[in-house]
Amino acid sequence: MDWANAATGKAWVGVAVTGGIAAMCLRDPDAALADAAIYARSGKSYMKHLSSGVAALGASAVFVAALKTNGAA
Repeated sequence: MDWANAATGKAWVGVAVTGGIAAMCLRDPDAALADAAIYARSGKSYMKHLSSGVAALGASAVFVAALKTNGAA
């Protein structure tokens, strides 16, 4: 196994974990982590929650782009 395969495997684990958390949040929004919207509505600081979501979206985009450019997807 080379480093590229190890990185791809770890990325898929990250996708699975994040997807599981997202599924739990969609199933029970009251107990879930729609943090940025909840904090913004209550007038609390929400930028760290929003920025982490944007960073995760960016990381997902990089991952998909990498898969498409190396022919894996």
